[in-house]
Amino acid sequence: MQADRNKWVESWRVDTEVLLTRACAGGLGRGDADPAAVSSTLLSTVVGHHYLAEVAPEGPTLWERMSDTWLALLPTLAAPAWLEEWSASGWARRPAPDAAAYERARREGTHSPVPA
Repeated sequence: MQADRNKWVESWRVDTEVLLTRACAGGLGRGDADPAAVSSTLLSTVVGHHYLAEVAPEGPTLWERMSDTWLALLPTLAAPAWLEEWSASGWARRPAPDAAAYERARREGTHSPVPA
């Protein structure tokens, strides 16, 4: 089980790094953003938030915790024009995903890697 979890987690980190690299190359990110460092930081953050959401179920959910993280982190990573558009999009008020579908997506074999 642990090996499968490590494989999934590393896959998520790599995919995040790829997407952040593409965003920076496409002018959506700040030029000084470091996709490798950010993806590792995000991985650590989501693992910590997952743990906190489980041990303190009366507190914010993982969804709420990660939403707050993105609201704090994106202003340090995103190009100002994109950030302005994103902020006006209503993203912060989007509905949470279906919990059962989320759990299914975490199972082995359902991860869709980022296309090359």
